Amino acid sequence: MLKRILYFVLVIFSLTACGFKRFEQSDVIDIRGNIYVITTIPIDGALTIEKRHVPNPDTLDALGISRGVIDNKGRSNAELEEIPLGLDIPDVNRDKAGFDAFKAKYFPNTIPIKPGGTGSTETPVGTWLKIVSPISGQFAPAQTILITWESSKNIDTVSIMIKVDRHHGNWVIFSQPNTGKYLWNINIGNTTNTRFYIEITGYETNVDSVTSAGGYFEVKK
Repeated sequence: MLKRILYFVLVIFSLTACGFKRFEQSDVIDIRGNIYVITTIPIDGALTIEKRHVPNPDTLDALGISRGVIDNKGRSNAELEEIPLGLDIPDVNRDKAGFDAFKAKYFPNTIPIKPGGTGSTETPVGTWLKIVSPISGQFAPAQTILITWESSKNIDTVSIMIKVDRHHGNWVIFSQPNTGKYLWNINIGNTTNTRFYIEITGYETNVDSVTSAGGYFEVKK
C-alpha cells in the first residue's frame, strides 16, 4: 500500500512540475485519440487522481460534461499516460445501471446535457440546439459533407465552427439562417491536427443563444 501511495505522489509531482496546471475532478483529456475523464479518489486520507476511458459522446453528455472541454493542459501523450488508469466509465447506452451507479458515486451533482447524444429520447424544452451530424467518422480534405442539427423554433440564425478543443478553432460560417443544415467543403488549413468536432451556436435575435458541440471525427490528409 505504501508503494502505491508513493507512486501516486510521484505521478502527481511530475505532472505539476514545470508550471503545469493540476488536473481536477471532471477534467477531460485526449490521449492518442482516446478520451478520458479525470476522477479523484481517496487513498489513506490523501486525494489522488485517475483517468477513466469514455466509451462514447453520449456517456459524456449523460455525465453532464460538455464534449468541447478537452484540455490536456500542455502535457504530452507520454506524460498523460503516466496518470493512473481506472476502470472504464460504463456505457450509458449499454449498461445504464452501471452508468447510474458510477455517476452517483463520482458526479452526483452534475446535470446531464440534453439534448446531447444520439441516445437522447426526451423532447427538449426552452431554447435548445443539438448537432445531428457529423458526430463521428473519417473524411478527407476538400470532401463535401452535410452538417445537420435540430433546434427549437425560436432560433433564427446560427454560426458554425470547426474546433480542435475548446480553445482552438476556425469559422466554417459566421452567420446563416437556421435551416438545420449546411453543406461544407472541408477545409482545415495547414494544421497537423487530424481530429476535430463541430460547434454550433444558435441565436434568437436580441434575446438568447445556445451552443452545442458534436463528437470527434477525423480528417485524414
